Amino acid sequence: MRVLALFGLTVAVVTLAGPATAAPVPKHLMKEPESDKAKLQGKWKVQSIQMGGKNVLADLNQNGLNIDMEIEFQGDKFIATINLTGTVQKITATVKYGTNGMKQLTTTESQAVDGAGKPVNTGSRDASLGYAFDGDQLLLAADTDGKKATNPLKPGPNDQVMVLTRVKK
Repeated sequence: MRVLALFGLTVAVVTLAGPATAAPVPKHLMKEPESDKAKLQGKWKVQSIQMGGKNVLADLNQNGLNIDMEIEFQGDKFIATINLTGTVQKITATVKYGTNGMKQLTTTESQAVDGAGKPVNTGSRDASLGYAFDGDQLLLAADTDGKKATNPLKPGPNDQVMVLTRVKK
């Protein structure tokens, strides 16, 4: 009988208290969604360069030019390493990220060096690139002059689209 009375008392208390609710999470403990700048950080390997629906990089490699490219984002620094049939060049630049939700990158202050670290005049220029994430891939796109960022998901016939995959650590 005592067990039934105790059980009845417990049910009455729970019923009066109402359903249990969790306390709200303080703002300083809430996790912010990852920004695109954060998603871009790290090394990316160029898998293909598309132009007019054609893989230009594969065509060059088939014609004896072995081209291997990696792009790395380190904060506001952009580093492209290009190995062209054993000749290595590294291009560094400052990167500015688009504002107001624009998926755009602009590289400035570009400088190129060879494998020994000596400056190389490659005619490096500032570029404007549109970007998009497509699953595990990063797509970078620009018009043929690299002056105008384009939407890599809807490129025009003369736009270049680089398809990159993240390099595993």
